[in-house]
Amino acid sequence: MNSSKTLQRIFYLCRNEEKNFDETLQRVTLTYLPVNPEKEEIQREDVLIKPDPSGDIVSNIIINSYRESRDSSVEKKLLWQTDRSFQVTIIKQLPGQKETTTTFEVTWGESE
Repeated sequence: MNSSKTLQRIFYLCRNEEKNFDETLQRVTLTYLPVNPEKEEIQREDVLIKPDPSGDIVSNIIINSYRESRDSSVEKKLLWQTDRSFQVTIIKQLPGQKETTTTFEVTWGESE
């Protein structure tokens, strides 16, 4: 088995998959949740797919991660918009400090 197939197998063994169709967005959503969330940094992954007769199109990928230590936490929200942009939001809570939120975005395509 090659390394790519091994990684895919590990990914699927460690994740639960949910499939839904959102009538409002007209998108199929594949949601991946960890089997043991307390052991995983990535807490949720969503892949939004626009159905198309000539071939389905991935429109967005959303990843939420969370890491906690004894006295601090870091939450990351990543959004990829195909052919348009990606955005990263980081929410930090450090000991004795106020929670901070930092967002950056890289855009290369046109907005809808």
